[in-house]
Amino acid sequence: MNNVFLMWRLLPSHTPAALPGEAVAARLVTIFDTVYGAPPPVTVREELHGSVVLLEPGIENWRLPFSEEDPTGWIHAIDYPLDVNVALDEVGLASAPGRPLSALRRGLSGPSEQLLRHLARLQAVVLDQRVRVVGEVRRQ
Repeated sequence: MNNVFLMWRLLPSHTPAALPGEAVAARLVTIFDTVYGAPPPVTVREELHGSVVLLEPGIENWRLPFSEEDPTGWIHAIDYPLDVNVALDEVGLASAPGRPLSALRRGLSGPSEQLLRHLARLQAVVLDQRVRVVGEVRRQ
C-alpha cells in the first residue's frame, strides 16, 4: 500500500490556523478511506514555512523507519532511499547506527549535488522546518 502526502504553504498574510493540519489530515483520511479500508497512521507537521500531512499505512515486513528526528531537525522519506548508506559513505558522511536518514538530512542541508549523484534515485524527502522537497517527485 502506498503512502500519501500533501504539502502546502500559506500566503504570508495567513496564519497556520487558516488551514489546520489536523483538518487536512481528517479530510485526506476520508477521501482515501475506501482505498485503505482502515484509517492509516497519520503524521502532521506544521511549521512556519509550510505544512505536510502523511498517510502511512505501512509495508508488511518493512522495518526501516521512514522518518527520523533529532534535536537539530527532522526528515521524512516519501520513498525510502535504499542505497542511502552507500551514498553517505561515498561522500564521507557518518551516520549513527540505524539512523541514516538523519545523516542524509544533514548532507542535504548544504551543497548536496555530490550526495544526490551517489543516490540511485531519490524520489522525495521532506526536510525539517522549511518543509521542502528534495529529489525527484513523480506523479503516479
